[in-house]
Amino acid sequence: MTYQIASALIPFFVSMGAGFFADKVNLGRMPLSSINTMLVDYALPFSLFLYTSKIKAAELASHATLVAVLVVVMLMPYLISALTLTVTIFLLGGH
Repeated sequence: MTYQIASALIPFFVSMGAGFFADKVNLGRMPLSSINTMLVDYALPFSLFLYTSKIKAAELASHATLVAVLVVVMLMPYLISALTLTVTIFLLGGH
């Protein structure tokens, strides 16, 4: 399983490393923040989705605890920000 996760994430980290190197070398005006945003918002989730869709159900079920922990950890920032926004709107007397 470690090999499969690494093979799914290596292209992402290579792309991030290339963007970091391009910033350090400063090869002119490049939209590096846009490229990094695209990588994190689109390329990483797409890569992980493709990786997950190729796993056999029995193998995925054998790692159910890991999958559950990853889902909870990935949803935690969203849930915290949604709760914070809701409380802020309520305290400020919003709609």
